[in-house]
Amino acid sequence: MAEVELTGVKKVYGKNVVAVKDFNLKIKDKEFVVFVGPSGCGKSTTLRMIAGLEDITEGTIKIGGRVVNDLKPKDRDISMVFQNYALYPNYTIFRNIAFPLTLMRIPVEVPVTDKDGNVRDVKIKNRKLTSQEIADRVANAAEILGITEYLGRRPRELSGGQKQRVAIGRAMVKNASVFLLDEPLSNLDAKLRSQMRSELIELRKKIDTTFIYVTHDQVEAMTLADRIVIMKDGVIQQVGTPTELFDMPQNLFVAEFIGSPKMNIFRTRLERDAEGYFVNLCGVVKRIDGARGEIFRKKDIQPQDIVLGVRPEHISLSNHENPEAIPCVIRVRENMGSSFHLHVQTETGEELIVRVPTAPFTAAQVEKLVSGTRIYITFESGVTHFFSAETEVNLLSDSDDAPVSVTVAEESSSAEEPRKKLRRIS
Repeated sequence: MAEVELTGVKKVYGKNVVAVKDFNLKIKDKEFVVFVGPSGCGKSTTLRMIAGLEDITEGTIKIGGRVVNDLKPKDRDISMVFQNYALYPNYTIFRNIAFPLTLMRIPVEVPVTDKDGNVRDVKIKNRKLTSQEIADRVANAAEILGITEYLGRRPRELSGGQKQRVAIGRAMVKNASVFLLDEPLSNLDAKLRSQMRSELIELRKKIDTTFIYVTHDQVEAMTLADRIVIMKDGVIQQVGTPTELFDMPQNLFVAEFIGSPKMNIFRTRLERDAEGYFVNLCGVVKRIDGARGEIFRKKDIQPQDIVLGVRPEHISLSNHENPEAIPCVIRVRENMGSSFHLHVQTETGEELIVRVPTAPFTAAQVEKLVSGTRIYITFESGVTHFFSAETEVNLLSDSDDAPVSVTVAEESSSAEEPRKKLRRIS
């Protein structure tokens, strides 16, 4: 098993096409790290540089403390699963899985004796695996992946999910220190992707090694990863656990990328008076108190144009006019089964999405949630995010490169009179 460390890694194609720039990351031994981002962000290029399939322009890559910049892929102690399976159509499943083992050489100690037969030294020589060793490794991988019954078949006789298991098995049998997966589930349908995600989680427990996984699917990233690396235009935007990225996105790009449906945003202005900070959203003044207000006071944030974000699942509905709520009109209702996605428009033109669980609604109430219906929305405490309109950096963050945790204090239950058109945001 091994740590993987990338320091100042850069990849340039031609003279001026920069695919990856100043990539710095340390992956711990046995950690599951996912690179995620939109198409063209450099995630697959970075994975291929780790594998040795792409030369690096600048920087250093270490695997297990050893610089591997100039090593061939076969000498890096890595295994890789490709997006398109890359199975040999004329080989049986057994031969497909066994193929890399036929090329492997393992080091063995060979005693060196003198003329009297006494051992004077030990030399290390590389030898091929025996047929029995190959068969044992293939059988073990097939049992773990549940494909033992298919070993005598050929790829054309398997489903997409079964082919993907074969590709994973072929990588497993090498017992490599680092396991690389390049969008392995992208060719599968939604049901199989969900099934394979569960199987990958179970597989990780069984072959406890270092995983580096590339995907454009945030659901895969959130469900599989110990840590996620979000990339855009060849640059790391944020590194953190799924919870850190969801609760404290470092910038607006991360905030909108993580979460489905994506975060709703209001472009407004942060103001300050003797009582503290507040914003005006669609004609409703909302004060910023609690933990967030305290952070703003400590950082002495100045009044400025901002982007305020709130996730669809953190918005609640009201079917009667409430002075603390924002009036909207439903444009589209999407029935997702366990929830509705309501696409609404505010009186000032903002387009928002509200995710509402279906369970509390009766059939008669659902029938009223149709295009053109006027509704009112409110935000729960502790769920708003604030980004600089100029830099798009999260104003609640301690620094530009590390997320912070915000502990939201319980709202005071004192007898303070509620103010007309005011809503507290903690």
